[in-house]
This record gives sequence, structure tokens and C-alpha cells, in this order.
Amino acid sequence: MPAADYVGGLLGEVDRSAERLAGALNPSDLSRIQRVVRTLRPQAEQGTVQLRVAHGDLQLGNVFFEWRTGRVWLLDWEHHGERQVGHDRLVLGLNARSGGRTAPRLLAFLAGSRAFPFE
Repeated sequence: MPAADYVGGLLGEVDRSAERLAGALNPSDLSRIQRVVRTLRPQAEQGTVQLRVAHGDLQLGNVFFEWRTGRVWLLDWEHHGERQVGHDRLVLGLNARSGGRTAPRLLAFLAGSRAFPFE
């Protein structure tokens, strides 16, 4: 998938989510999230957005660690697809699949008060 198509779909998702979150988030916070995501458009047009196959639903419930061998298994791949490099790392680090309160964690990360996950 071309990066520009990926970014276009992502921007559509953000806009649809904005409608749902309008009453739950401060309008300036919502606007900030939208602005950050929109910075991807010129990057996609310049070819600097890198896409890779990602799990798409990475959360601790989808990680199995085999103590005896030290092997790690990622389970539940039905949401896999091509996404921006770092997608799974950010989703897991922000605990974005935990059922709510992701926006405040994302805003804290964007403000620099929360380090990038797993650095």
C-alpha cells in the first residue's frame, strides 16, 4: 500500500474518532491530536513514512511468554496489516487497547511528559 493511501485512511479514522470524542475531550486537545496526525501527510508525499507489517492489536493479552525456553509468541493476528513503523510499539506502550483513557496518555506522550515506550 502506498504510504499516502495509509496516511489518508489514518486521517479519516482520526476525523471519525474526533466526532465520537468531541464531548469527552477538551477541544484544544482534540485539535492537537488532529494536527499531529496531519503532519504525516507531507511526510507521506515525500516518501518518508515507512510502512511495515504490524500486529495491529498488540497488548499484553496477545503476548505469550514461554518461561522454559524464553520464547515469545504473538497471538491473535486478525488485525494485522501494513502500518507505520512503530505502530505496535506505540499501541503497547500507551496501553491503547485497555478500554479507554488512551487520549490523555497520548497527549502526555505528545507533550513530552511521557517517554516513548520501551526506550
